[in-house]
Amino acid sequence: MLDRDSQTPLYQQIAGFLRARIESGEWRRRLPSEPDLMDIYDAARDTVRQALSVVRAEGRVVTEARRGTWVVDHPE
Repeated sequence: MLDRDSQTPLYQQIAGFLRARIESGEWRRRLPSEPDLMDIYDAARDTVRQALSVVRAEGRVVTEARRGTWVVDHPE
């Protein structure tokens, strides 16, 4: 999973895993909640939030207050 000895920051590693799961279709609609992502990646909330911020800036997801983080549909 995460390589804590890597030169790559943890949030960037998590963002890469999120990207891969979205692109593979594993997560087609809603992403797990922040607490669930914290458990999945054994990471702090701020680290998970940074990772989500990266994929949000890439236009892959949107976050809605009290509704969660959703994968953006891109027509092919």
